[in-house]
Amino acid sequence: MTSPAPPRLAPEPLEPGRPDGASPPAWPRCRRRWWLAPLVLLSVVVGGIGQTAAAGTVTAYEAVHRLRYGAVSVDDAHLTAALNARRARGVTAVLGRMNAALATRDLAGYLATFDGDAGLRRRQTAVFQGLGRMPFALVRYGWNPSRWTRPLGLSERYGDAAIMAVVTRQYQLKGWDRAPTGELVAFTFAPKDGRWTVVGDGTGEGYSLPDDSPVPGPWAFGDVSVLTTAHVLLVGDRATSRQKDLRRLAGRIEAVVGDVRSVWPSTTWNGRVVVYALTDRRFLTAWLGDQWSEGEQDDDTAVTYDAWVSSIDGMAPDGTATEYPVAGARMVVTPGMLGSSAEKTRAVVRHELTHVATAMRGKQAPSWLSEGAAEYTAYRVLRSSGRANGVEALHRRGLPRQLWSDLRKSSYRPDLVTDHAYFYGGTSDEVDRRYSDSWFAALYIADTYGEATLRAFYEKATDPAYAGPAAREEVALRTVLNTDRATFVKRVGEYARALRRNFQ
Repeated sequence: MTSPAPPRLAPEPLEPGRPDGASPPAWPRCRRRWWLAPLVLLSVVVGGIGQTAAAGTVTAYEAVHRLRYGAVSVDDAHLTAALNARRARGVTAVLGRMNAALATRDLAGYLATFDGDAGLRRRQTAVFQGLGRMPFALVRYGWNPSRWTRPLGLSERYGDAAIMAVVTRQYQLKGWDRAPTGELVAFTFAPKDGRWTVVGDGTGEGYSLPDDSPVPGPWAFGDVSVLTTAHVLLVGDRATSRQKDLRRLAGRIEAVVGDVRSVWPSTTWNGRVVVYALTDRRFLTAWLGDQWSEGEQDDDTAVTYDAWVSSIDGMAPDGTATEYPVAGARMVVTPGMLGSSAEKTRAVVRHELTHVATAMRGKQAPSWLSEGAAEYTAYRVLRSSGRANGVEALHRRGLPRQLWSDLRKSSYRPDLVTDHAYFYGGTSDEVDRRYSDSWFAALYIADTYGEATLRAFYEKATDPAYAGPAAREEVALRTVLNTDRATFVKRVGEYARALRRNFQ
């Protein structure tokens, strides 16, 4: 999508088609689905193995996935419990050696647990180096001994005892995560000369998206660079040519943390954020599918993202959930942002940091409120009285071209969508329109009632005492604004049209 300039406070009319960008579209919105993050498990590629005895033709990944849900198809029912016990001891011993090597930064010891081709050792060297650059309070491998399978053909390549297992790489970033989290990787284990080793791993190709697996961290794709400021931990490409862009990005994020905290003070957020800014297509596809931006785009039909915020679930060593359902958060910045202007970058980051700041307030907010509040923070301008200045905020932000025209009509009503799946569905133009309508609603509250009321409204709209976003919205409208949905939508529409009249 292109990014014409925002509307100007100018006496002359801003006519469609003028080169100065009258009735301009805003920048591509920095969309976010906090609880609907895409989740990924690395597919295992083991010499073309792709069948199980009882299930017909399936991929190696599917064999592991079925196992995790209890629909296990195995070809070793005739094997003794003793062999299975030896397998469990062997895998546990391998993971123990890997953990010892990670704890002492012993690359040679770590690689000694892998007995595969040169590609396997090269990939794992890069993973080890990437892990070693992170400020982990802990990083270790664990597993659930029930999470393994033996696809047909595995024994021909690695012997009858070989298994494919789902392994947890548990970790916690010291000072950044509130609890341990983790990711799942799939390894193939086999004994050689009486010693168990890893003989296969996920190669980084052929990803699938099961709904219950955490997205892999940047180190799963290779070595990384790490930059740290007072409030930002930025993980990016290792290439020397990228370091200038990464330092600039870290500085810009650091500069706006205070802006967000001033609007959304929170006892559950310490102002610190972990940001991933890799350009590796495999990493971006794992986190965002095909909905990420490399820069300005001409295609207005596809929804793409400049940045994305996702919660990180707590995870035990065996891959199960912990008492901390949310261990932390991650902001993913797409490649197009690395070359963006300071103004655009700061607006996008303020938006995304708002999601981080509000994430732990309670239940999920209605979509229009979640995104509207983030857009409000991104383009906030205050009057001398301390109230929001809607005219200046509109001048700063801009609007989609069609909405700019529609605001001249008395029939305009904002479409305030509560449902997350619907909010982010459709074309880029449709989603952009929902963002703008949501922004008007949040701006109306802050401009009419003050930011303290906007925060109170958000608190009530995330109150866990009420089930569902629509129910929480109804309670917030009634108790905080003393109104109902129909009246609120009408007033937001009137407010937006009134702001529009300040422009030619």
